[in-house]
Amino acid sequence: MIIANYPTFRSMAAVRVSSTIAAATFADANPDTIADPAGDFVADGVEAGMVTRPNGTASNDGMLFTVDTVGVNLLTLSTDDAVVIEGPVGCTLDSYWLDRDGLEEFPGPFGHTNKVRSGGFDGGIDNIPTPWIGTAFSVSVNAFAADAVKDVHEYHWYLSQRTDDPAKQYVSIDVFPLFLLTKTYSGSVLLNASALAATELGSLSNPTPTQVAEVFKHCDLYCLRVADGAIQWTNLLRTMFGAL
Repeated sequence: MIIANYPTFRSMAAVRVSSTIAAATFADANPDTIADPAGDFVADGVEAGMVTRPNGTASNDGMLFTVDTVGVNLLTLSTDDAVVIEGPVGCTLDSYWLDRDGLEEFPGPFGHTNKVRSGGFDGGIDNIPTPWIGTAFSVSVNAFAADAVKDVHEYHWYLSQRTDDPAKQYVSIDVFPLFLLTKTYSGSVLLNASALAATELGSLSNPTPTQVAEVFKHCDLYCLRVADGAIQWTNLLRTMFGAL
């Protein structure tokens, strides 16, 4: 069993870009800055909104700063951040996206020009019913666009629920749509209550809020985009009850 709090998890899972700096200068400039006179933060892939963490300095090592603006040789930090005056000093900067405690960005809009579909991966998991009315429903991270190219238009879906035993699960996940076998919608899947849920909870043709809660209790849906490792996540019950 691995136990970690959510901020730790999202930090560890985020996609990083790394900048190696021979002579970094940390300046108390209000807003504070990190300079690399011989580098190129833009070419490294650092973007405004990322968190950056210095490694290898005496005074700023391991601290987290939010990048406000990116210049070729200069990172300007959030006005809430305060560096310790230091440098020139050799170090590395690991910069990465943190999500915003929701499903819009995790680990962030990775390379804004690299979206797999114009429907986009940044918009979250679409089409979750609010509330659920007992019928199967499809969800998508690419606006139900048809995909074809392996490792480019490819997604891996994961549904975490109350047990790892398929025979005891209340929710099933399947390829969508089952009736269009000539097309592949790898960015979309079909979710439905299992036969076990219908048996144990009674008819689910018009479920009560209590039945909805029982079926989708602890159900977290994840989608990994293979092309760049970006992840979308949502808690099904929380999303459904948001409109109940």
